[in-house]
Amino acid sequence: MNKLILELWHDLRAKRLWPVAALLVAALVAVPVMLKKNSSTPPAPTPPAASASSAGDNSKAVVVADTGTAQGSTLGVFNKKDPFKPDKAVLSAAHPKPTPAPKSSSPSAPAGGNTPSGGNGSGSGSGSGNGGGVPVTPQPTKPQAPKGPFAYTVDVKFGKRGETRVHHDVQKLDVLPNQNNPLLVFLGVNMAGDTAVFLTDTSLKAAGEGTCKPGGDTCSFLYLKLDKNSNTEDLSEVAADGSGTEYTLTLLAIHKVPVSELAKGAKKAAAAARAEARRAHIEKHKSPTAFHVPLSAQLTPDTVG
Repeated sequence: MNKLILELWHDLRAKRLWPVAALLVAALVAVPVMLKKNSSTPPAPTPPAASASSAGDNSKAVVVADTGTAQGSTLGVFNKKDPFKPDKAVLSAAHPKPTPAPKSSSPSAPAGGNTPSGGNGSGSGSGSGNGGGVPVTPQPTKPQAPKGPFAYTVDVKFGKRGETRVHHDVQKLDVLPNQNNPLLVFLGVNMAGDTAVFLTDTSLKAAGEGTCKPGGDTCSFLYLKLDKNSNTEDLSEVAADGSGTEYTLTLLAIHKVPVSELAKGAKKAAAAARAEARRAHIEKHKSPTAFHVPLSAQLTPDTVG
């Protein structure tokens, strides 16, 4: 063992490394000594807190931090699904709601009818109407435009001369005067929406203000306008025994309504038509007559609804 240490020492001297070896040996001895010395040194005593009785002394007060009021993390205010979504408080602060203007109130007259002192009533009107906020004028709400699709209905007056009756909301393909005695069929209106088109029975002859196509003797399609000079047509029917009946048709109004409203009143209109047909059948005591369509007529009137 001594031989090994001696050879190591000679080797370090030959290579001029003996100072490094000496420093390492000194460090190995000094480190344990220093650690032992630090552990044996007692900690410095904590100065006692200032008592309440020494509050008036010139010594400095000791401030102790209150750990009970410490707040935790505020990450809980964010949305778990979208943490980048602004909080409601931030949105309300960025977009505040407008405050309504206070209503103006006229000053009440003093009790007993006495005027304020010092002016003998001369300045009573100087401040009238100026107090309170500016009155807000309510804006009129615009009616919502109905949604399509649309269809046309008409109001007409039809019947025998001197016995005409008003028919409201006549829809497309409705018959007049009733299903028991069909003489006219409403086909719709033209593109401009100001002319109603009717399909007439072949037994009728037209003579009036309306327009007949192909002609007056064979009036397959009857056109009536809302103009006072073109809204009435006289129709005559000649029976097989030579007796004749005169009818009068007058166009009163054209309505453009949504199809949804027509569907709501379809059942009611059908029930009214059946009741009218039964009433006419009971009064006349005759079987229903068929509607005769002219075979030579071109059934393509200019109608849209």
